[in-house]
Amino acid sequence: MLPKRSRRTVSKSIGPTCPFAGSCEVSKTQRRHCPACRLQKCLDAGMRKDTSSSSVHPSPALAHPGPCAASGHTLRRHQHFHGTASHQVY
Repeated sequence: MLPKRSRRTVSKSIGPTCPFAGSCEVSKTQRRHCPACRLQKCLDAGMRKDTSSSSVHPSPALAHPGPCAASGHTLRRHQHFHGTASHQVY
């Protein structure tokens, strides 16, 4: 008998199979019921199976730089939220 981890790896390499011969409705409410039909719908829409998810979804900081990054200046967190006067010692 194989350990649990090995069985999971083997079953994932085969891929999901539909128990209803690929005739499932894939909608927002039903999409979690059959991963095989959901994957097939994504592949039919143009998704490539060999693309890694990190190359498809870049990190949010690099994808959409904020206004400070575009203008070249930075704000310190304490100055931005509290102002400089709140940190002075009298």
